[in-house]
Amino acid sequence: GGGTPRCTTHPLFHLLGNPARNGIATPVAGFGVNAVNGNFFHEEVDAAMPGKDIPFVFSRAYNSLSEDKDKFDQDLPKPLGAGWTHAYNIVLRSNGTNAEVIWGDGRHDGFAKSGSAWQAGTPGNFSTLSEVSGQTYTWELTTKSQMRYRFDTTGKLLSIVSRSSNSMSFSYTGSQLSAITDTQAEP
Repeated sequence: GGGTPRCTTHPLFHLLGNPARNGIATPVAGFGVNAVNGNFFHEEVDAAMPGKDIPFVFSRAYNSLSEDKDKFDQDLPKPLGAGWTHAYNIVLRSNGTNAEVIWGDGRHDGFAKSGSAWQAGTPGNFSTLSEVSGQTYTWELTTKSQMRYRFDTTGKLLSIVSRSSNSMSFSYTGSQLSAITDTQAEP
């Protein structure tokens, strides 16, 4: 979609996705229901292969609150339909003051610009975000484990690079992911 990217400001949207991966203690009531926001989360692994540093794991994830959130996030790719996403549907968007990474399980990690640096603004988010010039990518997010996620100017994920420089790259046809290339040495 066109227009200015919007950043989520609602504090509960970062609690979408797998409660075990949202970085803060989130109570779960019943099978997959987040007790804080009522989101039902379900994930299925469809394919998995080991990698030297970056395993290939294609999983589908459903978030019941994503269906409501989709009304606000009409510009985000929904490759599997309303409420559904997959592990490699990772998007970055920024409006110049705020930025957010929407992970493949639906979780949102927010950042706020402070001078020329980006500060994590979501509880439990220990990643760093940098704007990069002179490269084939525009944004680089580095996780606590030193995994680097590189995005183009439109927020599409271009590659994941490990601390030992092994990588996985992503190609698109329009907004749809069309190929994943593993450039790692054999495990």
